[in-house]
Amino acid sequence: MKPRHLIIFFVLLLGCALWFRSQTKAVTPVAEEPAAPIPSQANPAAAAQQQSAFDAANQARSQQLNHLEQERAWRTKAAQLTQPAREQLRMVHQAAWAALISTNQQTYLKLLHEAVHSKNGKVPCTICGGKGDLDFCIVCGGTGKCPTCHGTGKVAHDDCCPTCLGTGKCYFCNGSGKMACPFCDDGIISAKAQPPPEAMPLNL
Repeated sequence: MKPRHLIIFFVLLLGCALWFRSQTKAVTPVAEEPAAPIPSQANPAAAAQQQSAFDAANQARSQQLNHLEQERAWRTKAAQLTQPAREQLRMVHQAAWAALISTNQQTYLKLLHEAVHSKNGKVPCTICGGKGDLDFCIVCGGTGKCPTCHGTGKVAHDDCCPTCLGTGKCYFCNGSGKMACPFCDDGIISAKAQPPPEAMPLNL
């Protein structure tokens, strides 16, 4: 056999040996990555609880809206009776109002005279001590409560009080128990101001 043929033979033989070795060699298994867990379906009990909470929230909101609507209608109905209710109280307390004006009339006229002759046409009101309000209220007696509903905001059959419109506060002193001084404007008597009315006003 020629040398060239021998070289080719040995090359082929070596290639076959390498191929056979690669086929019989143990293959090291490759570790597989763990599959991502499949999300489990929601717990039926938790889902039911969530739905129940959602329904309860919707029901509470609906009830609140209904309550607000009823309260609006409640106040609208009462507002139609506000003026007659306050006019009735004005008649009841007119005598007390007239006594208040009469008792302080001379003092007021003196202060008004001083205001007319002052440089700026104004003087502090000594009837209220320059505070702008008196230490009492002729409508509620100083309690600050509405005389019609006695501070509850409601009248018969749980209707809204027409006098205070459900606030429970005396409308004449705004619940403070101290009515505004009818002789001055925030503690000041002005030469140009109108004198206090003889008839008790619906509001001060």
